Amino acid sequence: IQRDEVMMGLTDRDLGNLLAFQPGILSVLTSLPTDNLVMFLAVHIDLLDYLQPSAVDGVKRILQNKELIRAIPTELHAKMAKKPLIVNIMDKFTLLDVLEAHPYVITRLTESELQPYLRFLYGEWFRDRLPCPTVRVSVKYPQFLDKLPTDLLSKVITSRHILSCIERPDL
Repeated sequence: IQRDEVMMGLTDRDLGNLLAFQPGILSVLTSLPTDNLVMFLAVHIDLLDYLQPSAVDGVKRILQNKELIRAIPTELHAKMAKKPLIVNIMDKFTLLDVLEAHPYVITRLTESELQPYLRFLYGEWFRDRLPCPTVRVSVKYPQFLDKLPTDLLSKVITSRHILSCIERPDL
């Protein structure tokens, strides 16, 4: 039996308890091949509901890995985005990486699920770095723009970068 087989066989609650006392076990996850780690995340997504504060930093570092971000399917990113832990640990750099690799992830979230991430759009730095494919996706889904508060919508539609991403037929 290999380490990843043992980890896959544990329940989310068991893993959460184990990580509470031994957060260093997260290093086992980082040593897994990316496809195995993606499968682990898919099977144990509810583990994100049981993690103790001692394990949060390790999870954050794992989820900032750009190779892993690209390997995680869009649907799994959307499921993860709904988890309170992810909402709390998401930073603007990681979110930009996710949006660059998975521009359609925003279409998989409801208005209430998107709400916590809208705070990043208030920052000009973030708006100026939004991946153009994500901007184009949001323009093709007018209901996304309808979800923006009026003050934020005015910032978004006056952003030079965002406007430069929109293709002529979509203006």
